[in-house]
Amino acid sequence: MPKTLYFAWVEAGEVFAPTTHARQDEAVFDLSITEREGEFPAANVRIKAPLTGLLAAGRKRRAFISEDDGDGGAVLLFFGRLTGSPTAADGGMVEIELIAQPADWQDSLNALAASLRVAPFYDALFFDPAQDPKPEDSLAGRAAHYHWHRMTGALSLVSIFGDGPVIDLTGKHFWEDFSLSIGEPPLRSVAVRVEAQWTQQAGGTVDITDAVRAALGADPAYVSTLTGDDFLSRWPRQGQGIGTASGYVVADASLTEVLPGCPSGCTEWSAGAHYAVGDIVLVRQEMKTYPCLMAHMAGDFAADAASGYWDEGTAVDDSARPLRSVAATVSTAHFPSGIPADDMASEIRSLHLARRWFSPQLSLAWDYSQARVEGISATVAAGVQDIAFDQGGEDSLEFRLADVTLDTITPAWASGTAYLAGDYVKFGGGTFYALLDHTSGNNFWMDEFAGRWQRTSYDQSALGTVVRPSFFQTDRGRQAFEHALARAAAKVAASARCVEVGFRVPWEDGVGITTAHAVTISDPRLAGGQVVTGKVTEVVLARSSSAASVEVIMALAVGDGATPEAGEDEVAVPSMEGLVYAAYSAQNPLQPVLINNMNSSSYVVDDITISCDISEQNSSLSGAGDPAAVSPTAMTFRLRSIASADTLSYEIEVDMAAPFSPPKQIDLGA
Repeated sequence: MPKTLYFAWVEAGEVFAPTTHARQDEAVFDLSITEREGEFPAANVRIKAPLTGLLAAGRKRRAFISEDDGDGGAVLLFFGRLTGSPTAADGGMVEIELIAQPADWQDSLNALAASLRVAPFYDALFFDPAQDPKPEDSLAGRAAHYHWHRMTGALSLVSIFGDGPVIDLTGKHFWEDFSLSIGEPPLRSVAVRVEAQWTQQAGGTVDITDAVRAALGADPAYVSTLTGDDFLSRWPRQGQGIGTASGYVVADASLTEVLPGCPSGCTEWSAGAHYAVGDIVLVRQEMKTYPCLMAHMAGDFAADAASGYWDEGTAVDDSARPLRSVAATVSTAHFPSGIPADDMASEIRSLHLARRWFSPQLSLAWDYSQARVEGISATVAAGVQDIAFDQGGEDSLEFRLADVTLDTITPAWASGTAYLAGDYVKFGGGTFYALLDHTSGNNFWMDEFAGRWQRTSYDQSALGTVVRPSFFQTDRGRQAFEHALARAAAKVAASARCVEVGFRVPWEDGVGITTAHAVTISDPRLAGGQVVTGKVTEVVLARSSSAASVEVIMALAVGDGATPEAGEDEVAVPSMEGLVYAAYSAQNPLQPVLINNMNSSSYVVDDITISCDISEQNSSLSGAGDPAAVSPTAMTFRLRSIASADTLSYEIEVDMAAPFSPPKQIDLGA
């Protein structure tokens, strides 16, 4: 005969004590306790119809169900709360349902789920950042389920393969109550693809002065031309765009005239200019420099010199950097200063034009923006046994990641806050990192000026910086890929549990079984009469006034049991035994613009074309042409294109080193 059952109504916080709770607040006629994977255990109890409603105000709604231990005490079987009103049964009986749901179950579940949100089993990028994480999200990459203990309400994580306690039931199940079935055949493979989208952005400045100087001649410092005024007017101006929507703008530009071979501070003499004592001027026609002796406003140089305004002249040595053009032999009529007297109209004379020298400086600001889509894919083959009648199918998983540029970690800067060197903050639309330990003041920019902060293009987003041309080639990108593999492996694992064994054992042998257990049985009707150990997926403890037994359903995985290890140029996914893929670091993304090279003028400047440089101008003069018609020096830039193209799409295809093998819990070929 079954042992005596006890039923005690209790408060939520009571602790089971046999001396207190081995009582019969309700007379139990039938009891069925059912536990299924991932669900709250439930107890269906047939009791005598109560005189007052069980849901009446002030009534206790939780109960301990226990049984006599045969030694004067009691063993707890179930602790749960009433789910609702009783339902009528025959003979003045009612049935009530209780579930083993603790009062703090939601807090417990949230806490455990939060602790499980670790790589490679979880990745926030696979979920909507606008939504709070759900407890089931933490199981996305795990072959596991949550388990609620039916006596204590304790929550735990349990592997679907039964890696926890094992109960040996060898030789204990009833012969006639045995079933064996094979469900859907296991998957043979799961193809997985992950996609990331972002806009690559970068900007900076590049000094192309050296390229300009090289294009205009061999002089290492200066450029020269016979058409100086025109050259000055053509020189780029700060803020001027280069081309149309090219991504380039003039950041800094200057063209400073110099007089090589002349004393420091020397300027070219000009009528109408004001000169002070000590000023030095160049008179180009004479190729001499003169120091000023008296302050005056210049009129005619010869007259001013005769008036004692200028000291004796000093000849200029311009052999290294000529200050005049080559000689041009022209008629007086062609002299650009005007037509002389008639009696000189046919006179032939030699002419030199002013060769002007400049110190150039030219820097460009550049701004690059390129939409990118990067995908990574692999096929996880299943290491499973053959099932003769069906070899199983294929499945696929495809994910588009959340915004990889979204930084939800870096806090906003706050005054009066203690910061450590290396801390990141956001301020004014930018990201900054602390250069030293300090407590912030009242004004961020004052702190920044004091050397406490440094602006950076890096942040704490998944991508790290929008400058990057690839996500999946980063450590964070590989982590996301490995999570996708973990999801595929979890699918393979779940499908491999396709053999189901059901049996019934005596009450005393099975009363302690839960879905957190694995059980071992043997039976000649199993392939080869094997002894097998599998995970309990469902258990029902059934009691009546005359009989008691436990029904168990267990699942067996048909994996091949292989455990491959990573070899050379292979990567093992952490905490995922046997999940190994080939390294893909050599699969580099498309990079029409190499951002790290954009600070080099040799990379940015494809070509600078010069029309009528100084050598061509001198040649035209020596050909006895009209000096007034010397063609001006002009520059044409051809820069590396950084204009945004259509979205750049790139795929990384990864080979798996070996199939992923679930446990071999039964040998179908035995």
